Amino acid sequence: MKASIKIMSTGSGHTDPSVMITNGNQKYCFNMGNGIHRQSLGSSHSKPADSDILFLTHLDPSTETDFLNYVLRNKGDLSIIGPNGLTSNLMSYRYFLSKRYKTFYITECSDDESFHLSDGHLSVYPVVIKSSNDNASSSSSSSSSSSSSSSSSSSSLSISPNFTKIDPLPFTFNKSFGAIERPTNNNSMRVAVGSSKSFYDWTILRGGIIHSSTGSEFTMGEIEQYASYRLLKEDIKVGTTKISSKEELLQFKPKNSKEIKKFLLDSSDSNYCLDDDNNNNSNNNSNNNKSLTIIPTEKEFWCMESRHFRLITRLTKSIRLTNKEKRDMIRKRMNIYLKDPIYGPINSHSVTFPKSQRSSDVICYICHLPDIIGKFSIEKANEFGIVGSGRSKLCKGESVFSEKVGRFVTPQEVLSPSTIGPAMIIIACPTIDYLNSIVNSQQILSYSGDNPSRSGCIVHMVPEEIFSSQEYCEFIMKFPNEKWQHIVLNKNCAYHELIQLSGQLVNGLNKVSPIFYPKLYPSSNSLPLPDTISKMPNIQRGRFHQTIIMNPLSPLGHPLFDNTLCIENQDNDYTFDMESSSSSSSPEKHQNGNNGSSGSSGSGNISNNNSSSNSSPNKSINNKRKSLISSSRNEFIKSQNKLIESLGDRELELVFLGTGCSQTSLFRSETCILLNLFDKGSILFDTGGGAYSQLFRRYGDQETKQILSTLKFIFISHLHADHHQDLQKLLEARHLAMEELYIPFEKRSLVILSPPGANGYIRDLEKSFTLYNGNNCNGGGFKGIWKYVQFFNFSNYQQDSVFSQFLKKQLGIVKCIAVSVIHSFGAHGIMIESENGWKVSYSGDTSYCDEFVELADNSTIVIHEATFHDCQQDKANQKRHCTFKDAIKAFNQSNSHSTILTHFSQRYPNIKASLPKSSDDDEDYNQNVSYAFDFLTVNIKNLNLLPNALNDLKINESENEEVEDFDE
Repeated sequence: MKASIKIMSTGSGHTDPSVMITNGNQKYCFNMGNGIHRQSLGSSHSKPADSDILFLTHLDPSTETDFLNYVLRNKGDLSIIGPNGLTSNLMSYRYFLSKRYKTFYITECSDDESFHLSDGHLSVYPVVIKSSNDNASSSSSSSSSSSSSSSSSSSSLSISPNFTKIDPLPFTFNKSFGAIERPTNNNSMRVAVGSSKSFYDWTILRGGIIHSSTGSEFTMGEIEQYASYRLLKEDIKVGTTKISSKEELLQFKPKNSKEIKKFLLDSSDSNYCLDDDNNNNSNNNSNNNKSLTIIPTEKEFWCMESRHFRLITRLTKSIRLTNKEKRDMIRKRMNIYLKDPIYGPINSHSVTFPKSQRSSDVICYICHLPDIIGKFSIEKANEFGIVGSGRSKLCKGESVFSEKVGRFVTPQEVLSPSTIGPAMIIIACPTIDYLNSIVNSQQILSYSGDNPSRSGCIVHMVPEEIFSSQEYCEFIMKFPNEKWQHIVLNKNCAYHELIQLSGQLVNGLNKVSPIFYPKLYPSSNSLPLPDTISKMPNIQRGRFHQTIIMNPLSPLGHPLFDNTLCIENQDNDYTFDMESSSSSSSPEKHQNGNNGSSGSSGSGNISNNNSSSNSSPNKSINNKRKSLISSSRNEFIKSQNKLIESLGDRELELVFLGTGCSQTSLFRSETCILLNLFDKGSILFDTGGGAYSQLFRRYGDQETKQILSTLKFIFISHLHADHHQDLQKLLEARHLAMEELYIPFEKRSLVILSPPGANGYIRDLEKSFTLYNGNNCNGGGFKGIWKYVQFFNFSNYQQDSVFSQFLKKQLGIVKCIAVSVIHSFGAHGIMIESENGWKVSYSGDTSYCDEFVELADNSTIVIHEATFHDCQQDKANQKRHCTFKDAIKAFNQSNSHSTILTHFSQRYPNIKASLPKSSDDDEDYNQNVSYAFDFLTVNIKNLNLLPNALNDLKINESENEEVEDFDE
């Protein structure tokens, strides 16, 4: 059975290091960093979503930015292994895991309990790496190094032979939790029409069930039922539920509600005198004579389950609680649960898990492939009289009874000696704080020396400044050349265009309209290895989609390389077919023609089209009305053109980094729009998946750092993943850029305007991250990547003068207004107005919305979503999106200068067919309409050139595939 390591991302450019181990049909991913999924689209080789098992070396944007894409595209249940804090980290995503109908099996690795995880195809031994700044682990390390055989270190992995003889545990656990049933009727729990809470929110906010011992006679389900009953009573009072009668409400009331209420109010824990650790089976005291049956902690799993997903964590030693701690946690959680009827239940989940503090551990992984069974001897099998299924059992390692010789025959008697299976070691060292622990790890060093028992490949996910250090080079040289192949994954690997079709599309558009579609950042070769190890024959920098074949090994015992899928030399050139050229095909030639009507009809055109003497009186009145409206619009357009002429070329530039709908494709990334105000700073409208990748592809390393370091304002329109998924990656990259550029703390402020749930989601993630946490600060404070980030939500930003004053002082934005639009819970559109007179409005995701049209009135630029073709109106209504015609109608009704359409489900949207004609009687029209491809770059000085920029582009409709919209 062939086994290999596939390099999914090298860590160069905008990528983060990630690999996939394959053994037959089984696949195992290590880290889920930035952009890993999009880079694998459209190819026949393995994709990250093919793997049901994910290993995380640490908890950080560099290891999990693409996690939500992984969940979206994978069809089965998932097993996820990582450091302490992993459950809390995944809990942060609970809002986005909904409607996936998945079970997530979680194993947290700590230094107080050894693990051997196996499914028969791969055995994995996690190695816990401590930070040098972790005082608690420092003392543990010194104790372990002084006496590796002492009982105090028995809970940690050691160099002893027992290291590989720990009983294996399955990735998905032995305990069966059953399947998650899909609801047959989504309306069964829908709240009253007109309520702010939809079925989606109901099932998340009210559906969390914690399966875990509570340290009391009550189950978690009983306690949650009581809390839900309490909230239902409140809902009846305000009329936000279908339940209207007391009799119907009593169906939800638990039989022991009085006892549960008493338990939750007993903050002194006076009713419980449990001997937590010595007596988990009964409780007999004056206040409670009931016998308690409490699950023994060593057999306990923690589980959070909604109607749509389930998280299950193996409760290891480091995350077990005493019964009193459980009771305290339950009371604290229910206090949060009942305090806020809207967000209380989901906020309460943050205190449901035993270990919520930050973990600074990094996990390296030692992976063993199964031993290669020796050759079966038919002659010896005949001597023992073994035939049929007996031979198969011997090959599987089972002994078989032979009637011919009257005893059991062992596999060793009919098989030649087995070959020890290859090993793969995944080493991650994200910062210098972990270097000493790695180079002195006895578990890893047990594979070095003159004659280690195993050979294979070591993957180094290590920054160049650490990899090139003398200490790390000496560590590498301890592994014999004849036994080990080294692969290095970091920024010094080759950078090249990873998404070929997207690159070809942009290059083709650049030839048609270079002022609106600049060339992408060029490729670069990998850099030489450090001098100290450059002459080692068995070390090289990894290549994108390179395969290292582990089984079978070469005759010399080294892995073999398969570079057939590497794409450094792919041809990204492309040329569009053009329509027959006309005298006015160049966008520059349209500049003067756009000053009056911008490609739309002015009052003169309307008069010409309606000058017949046979017009009816009503039509004549309608024409006069249209003439007045058109005259007003023309005056506005002329004033806007005059404003545009007065602005400099460093006033405003819009860069459409992502123009696709909810699912990224080979041609369009998820929604993200950069507003570059140059010397004043920059703004982002939404931060969909791949936003950082797109920024890097457009500008390269140094200019991306400059832009991020001046980023002052982020607007998140709603909490669908395709509009915010890259937020954590962008914030981390911004933090690192400002550190590198030595920007003082007082100049790092950033404000984020978002739905109310975003702040809690981001802060929960912040608490779970491995790096930048309090353990890395002498004062114990949080030296975080988001300490200087301030959140405002749609319900409070207008009441807080800090928000408006910051935008005015930092960016010259004198007005910023967000309005609710017709899409998901909390979805908003936005309008910003500059002190210099220009005004930009952005719809976010929405159906046609009068409130947004009113907000966008007299805008310089309206950015509007246009997800579906006009023939897909029913689908647009169902998904609460716009068709092209809806978006153009919104633009016309807003009486604005220009509109740019985005958020397409098609590669090539056919906008021309949706433009209103001058003969339409029911409304005025304006054809200053443009549509965006990824990387469309519009300087406001060139705005009048945009509508005609791609006029002569010839589109092959047979290539215009549709991308499924996954909004939920």
